[in-house]
Amino acid sequence: MSVAYPILDVDGTLVAVHVRTEGPDGKRMHWRLPDGTAGLNGTPAADLPLYGIHRMERRSVVICEGERAAQALMDAGMTAVGTVTGAAGAPSPKALSELAGKIAYVWPDNDDVGRSHMEKVARRLQIARGTTGLGGFPVADLPLYGVHRAERRSVIVCEGERAAQALIDAGMTAVGTVTGASAPSPKALSDLAGKVVFLWPDADDVGRSHMAKIGANLEAIAASVQWIEPPPDAPKGWDAEEQRIGVRNPRQVGGGEAQVRGHRRHRHAHDGRAEDQHELGRRQQRQHEP
Repeated sequence: MSVAYPILDVDGTLVAVHVRTEGPDGKRMHWRLPDGTAGLNGTPAADLPLYGIHRMERRSVVICEGERAAQALMDAGMTAVGTVTGAAGAPSPKALSELAGKIAYVWPDNDDVGRSHMEKVARRLQIARGTTGLGGFPVADLPLYGVHRAERRSVIVCEGERAAQALIDAGMTAVGTVTGASAPSPKALSDLAGKVVFLWPDADDVGRSHMAKIGANLEAIAASVQWIEPPPDAPKGWDAEEQRIGVRNPRQVGGGEAQVRGHRRHRHAHDGRAEDQHELGRRQQRQHEP
């Protein structure tokens, strides 16, 4: 069985047709142009209009993964649009700019791929904020980059997606902030509850201030919060992404040797309270690989 989804621009002009075919071997998707020519003639799928964008009249809109999910909400009387890139990609800021001024709700599929897809959409809405933003959704409440893959008890928190991805590519468990110089909200950080957290700031005052805010918000919920100090010879702005080659342990970075400093909190059996054993930065200690 095949279903053809017409992709129209905001003015209602047909741009392409996305054909979904269900068979014994599963789902297949292919493109054709309005004249029936196969493919997109070099146009990136990321730049195509969102499915249903021409019917988006209300101020609030739900963003779904794919045309079928969006159509189901439309059939139920809701205002929805669907991404057309597949879960591996994401609409470009140009495509998302049509959501300018809207209150946008991202509705991921209930799997890691779906959540990752919608994280990309949310980040690209932020990138396009000069024309769109997040439709009133606070950037500070967005999930940390990579949090859906943070399954180990220990996790490194980096400033930004690029630094976090460098550590992920090196086989480490890491997440990245998506807020710029401001800090994620306690709501966004709640996914790190019970974790052994290592804060990896950029080697500058702004980076350290950024991580200090995060550390303060994690104090009540993390198992421990510790800092990864840059080596003495690290240049200004040094971060995980710049040290991506050969990184396997947070102590083995830079020309010198990075240090882990921080404190652990232990809970009293009689009252469950968390107490600091000593102040942050008063003691340096070695830690095992996260």
